[in-house]
Amino acid sequence: MYTLFVTDQFEDQDVGYVPIDRSRFLEYTEGYITHQLSSLSLDALACIRSWPCLVMREGRSDEHAYVAEIRQIRHESNEIRLALDLIPNNRQIVNDALWKLRESLDIEKFEFNRNHWAVKETDLFDALAVGGFGFEPETIARFKLLPLPTPARAELLRLKGRVAQWGHTAIDNFLLEAGVDGPSHAE
Repeated sequence: MYTLFVTDQFEDQDVGYVPIDRSRFLEYTEGYITHQLSSLSLDALACIRSWPCLVMREGRSDEHAYVAEIRQIRHESNEIRLALDLIPNNRQIVNDALWKLRESLDIEKFEFNRNHWAVKETDLFDALAVGGFGFEPETIARFKLLPLPTPARAELLRLKGRVAQWGHTAIDNFLLEAGVDGPSHAE
């Protein structure tokens, strides 16, 4: 997983906190990911900080883009602020190159024209390597890549009644999506 941070508030350097309107957080993000991270709980913040962040300006030409590590996240009711550490790379990344890699990066066309902060399920370093933007193994190892936080017990209990109404096919599909092997059947 990685985060995509499209902002006009970034000045090609990692100085101070870069703001984003809270309403733009988790745009262009799968619903189940949004559900797990929107609270910005301590677990959610730990996950987000464990993933690399692709920082870019709006546009599709020679705007500079960077891979960064999220050092800190501050949030208030209407705004989120990120402190970023840029990750050095031997080759400058520009939006035109990202545009060409957009499918493998899971970036929709309109995302190049909208300030927002999204979470993507793609392996950022693998996708960038396809475009010739390799990173040292030590750099990649800096990121812990934590899984999404587990839903709270109360939330799981609320879903119990809904799941009880599912048929075998719905349960099998759910288990497949969650990456859980189905129940073993005794013969």
